Amino acid sequence: MEYRVCLLQTRYFLSTTGVLCMKKYNCILAGILVALSTMIFVQTRNMLEVTNNMPGPGIWPRALAVIMLLCAVCLLYQTFFRLKSSWSEVLVDFHKPGVHRVCLLFGLFVTFGIALNYLGFVISSLMFIPAVMVVLGERRWKHIAVVDVTIVVFIYLIFEKILNTVLPAPFFM
Repeated sequence: MEYRVCLLQTRYFLSTTGVLCMKKYNCILAGILVALSTMIFVQTRNMLEVTNNMPGPGIWPRALAVIMLLCAVCLLYQTFFRLKSSWSEVLVDFHKPGVHRVCLLFGLFVTFGIALNYLGFVISSLMFIPAVMVVLGERRWKHIAVVDVTIVVFIYLIFEKILNTVLPAPFFM
């Protein structure tokens, strides 16, 4: 089933002809990005930004929050201030495999975030990385296993041993 996505500034709703307005969804996405970046700032307010003249654990999440906020502002600017002549009609088929793959990857990321709290970094990553590789089309299981273990060991060594950062541990440890 094919939906027509209308990028014209005059349409704000789903019409009976199946026209979805990207302007509405751009505003919703920008609002979500602003809310997430604000939430990151609130959650990291007690993290040190500098420790021993070195970047502390609060630098990276705050940098990502700023980037996310800038993306939201750019999206809003692009949505409201582009020239009307540059808006065109785009066809989006929500039943294509690529769209399903994006939704599946989003679900995997959410599941990974939840699993981090219960299974810890190592176990969650050992399940998450192969799942993402399979969704993205990798079918060689030896390659998947080698890449999975290499990435997890590399991240563990960098963060736990070199940066002395504690990675999430399983609930049973």
